[in-house]
Amino acid sequence: MKKLIYMTLILGMLSIPAFAQDTPRDLRDLVGARASSGESELRRRGFTFVKTEEGGDRKWSNWWNNRRSLCITVVTMNGRYNAIVDSPAFDCNRGNNAGGGGNNNNQQMNPPAWAVGTFYGSGPNGERITLTISNTGNVQADINGGMSYGIYITGNRFNINGAIARVTRQRNGILTTRVDNGEQIAYSLTTWGGGNQGGNQGGNKVDVSDLVGARASFGEREMQSRGFRNVDGFKTGNTSYTIWWRRQSRQCIQVATANGRYDSLVDIQTHPRCN
Repeated sequence: MKKLIYMTLILGMLSIPAFAQDTPRDLRDLVGARASSGESELRRRGFTFVKTEEGGDRKWSNWWNNRRSLCITVVTMNGRYNAIVDSPAFDCNRGNNAGGGGNNNNQQMNPPAWAVGTFYGSGPNGERITLTISNTGNVQADINGGMSYGIYITGNRFNINGAIARVTRQRNGILTTRVDNGEQIAYSLTTWGGGNQGGNQGGNKVDVSDLVGARASFGEREMQSRGFRNVDGFKTGNTSYTIWWRRQSRQCIQVATANGRYDSLVDIQTHPRCN
């Protein structure tokens, strides 16, 4: 009986849209639009259709904006746009294997709105860092008064003097993860204090809602890179569920996967194996 109640609560939570707040700001008005109207509007806004995959009651369409180096996934249900989310460039056939030149993956791009601004963090030796990311993709870091410059590149990363870090969204700022050594720094919009995490992400909550719509294989790698470990899983009908635990931030995330993509990510807070 308890198990039945638990499952009912979880399925009820999964019915709540998890992606509205993470839709690119300038595309939010298209969520809920008829697919035919949405396609025309995406083209008008500079997007080019790439491909569509179908499964069950929904379609996943990828669109690419070359000027912004932005790939999006549009989820269509019942003839309307149900969700629009950022996606990795390779979902739009861009990246190291696209274009033949090998440099497309490192071109400067306009960052998403949540990554634009001035952020404050502490380095591995306690140094104070003021990180500024402009809406055109220019990046500068003031480290104890010394300036370094770089650019924001595809895949939500930036490159400063050859050091590349992945950027993920957090509740009150961003988290950067060096791709070469895994070092992470939490940045706040208000004050120094997020701090260096020395390879794990500390007690700050980690935002994973950007993974809605991602391919399951990519999502699993991302969850692991963000400090989560898979602790349980089960299947109901055509949907698979996995439980991911991150001890540092006490996050217990249930991921629903349908047709090979992450359909929803919900912090269920408690689970027998989240401890």
